[in-house]
Amino acid sequence: MATNLVDSSAFTPDVTVPDDGDARNAASVRGAFQSLANRSRWLKNLLEMVDVSTGSFDYRTPVDKVFQVNLEDGTAGSAGAGVSQLWFDPTSGLHFWNLSANNVVAVFPIRVPTGSTLKTVAGQISMSTAGAPGQMKLSVWKKDGLSNTAVQLGTTSTAAAGTGVKSVSVTGLSEVGVGNVSYFAAFQAGSGAGTPADGILGVFRTLTDKGPR
Repeated sequence: MATNLVDSSAFTPDVTVPDDGDARNAASVRGAFQSLANRSRWLKNLLEMVDVSTGSFDYRTPVDKVFQVNLEDGTAGSAGAGVSQLWFDPTSGLHFWNLSANNVVAVFPIRVPTGSTLKTVAGQISMSTAGAPGQMKLSVWKKDGLSNTAVQLGTTSTAAAGTGVKSVSVTGLSEVGVGNVSYFAAFQAGSGAGTPADGILGVFRTLTDKGPR
């Protein structure tokens, strides 16, 4: 009785066919058919990962990846004395943003490729004031290219109390990247910024990466 082969996505390396003198039955050709069926499924799955209209390539199983944001891309979000500045400390070797006045803001563009999902934005920071209201804050925003109004993503995150190096993050995001929308992270110094100043040592984003775009 005829049966259907169950294919699997695998490029079977060998296709073994019967030789002269071998038995002429279904078993003698089943292996070859199975190998070819597996190869066909493997190739079909590859083709389904490519969008021929855009040239993009989707991973079959998207993966979460963490990317570092270039600190040099940051801009000062507050005007006047004590505005955020990019510093290099030759003593420690650190390259960081220095927030030397209360409540000043540093803004960093966050790249979210079209089709990828932004999940987390985090910062490694240094705080100069131990307690409230001196903690630094992080918020994430998006702005449509056709609009002057920014929309906040998630909620503002406040760093834990205490001085020294620590992290602050906005998690639980599910923002799918769109080509005409820009995204950015805003770090606000606490009310105790000054000398020593609050600092931003690194900015990171976590994306669900669908594949090359």
